[in-house]
Amino acid sequence: MPTSAEKITSHHNFIDGGWVPSVSGQTFENRNPANTDDLIGIFQKSSAADVARAQESWKPYQEGKRRGKTK
Repeated sequence: MPTSAEKITSHHNFIDGGWVPSVSGQTFENRNPANTDDLIGIFQKSSAADVARAQESWKPYQEGKRRGKTK
């Protein structure tokens, strides 16, 4: 269990150039198997709806209507 001084990192899905929470809003904890008191982070419990959202965001790139950002 993290102490009050530790920051728990919450990770989101990277879709269409940005970090977004899952459609359902559900999350799960990932813990160190060697020390289950060690919380590695909180991750999105992604579903088929999240996959569909990612696929939809990619269509304009596939059709050539949008271009990715380059540096």
